[in-house]
Amino acid sequence: MLGGPAFFLSGNIWIKAVATRQFPVSHIAGLALLAAAVLIVPVAPNYIVQAVATAVLFIVALWEYLALRRLAASTA
Repeated sequence: MLGGPAFFLSGNIWIKAVATRQFPVSHIAGLALLAAAVLIVPVAPNYIVQAVATAVLFIVALWEYLALRRLAASTA
């Protein structure tokens, strides 16, 4: 259940690194959070693991949105 979001973030890191020659810190942090979430898999029900994976992706998306918004405001 955590593999799909991890694969998604890895693919986005790869695409952004190729396109902009920069690694998105938000996505790397998201991968780290998903790696930490592996610890709850043996003890938590499936819906909790899915909620954690969704929360991690939401945090990454919000972080990137705010970073890009700040970048656009500084270049305007």
